[in-house]
Amino acid sequence: MRTKVFNVPADSIVELAELLEENELEGSIIGTEDESEIKVRVNYEREDRTAILDIMEMLENPDENED
Repeated sequence: MRTKVFNVPADSIVELAELLEENELEGSIIGTEDESEIKVRVNYEREDRTAILDIMEMLENPDENED
């Protein structure tokens, strides 16, 4: 099992939760970085790497994911 910690802007937490659910991954809130970011730990297997890359891309380009 591998682990990745993400600093997620508070306004993106729902989108992260949806990605985790779609990919059957579990995330745990482990704290906050500041008032606007939530630290989330995600455990995953090697075969889930694409989903982790999707999450990383979503967090790097939040404006591209808005409807």
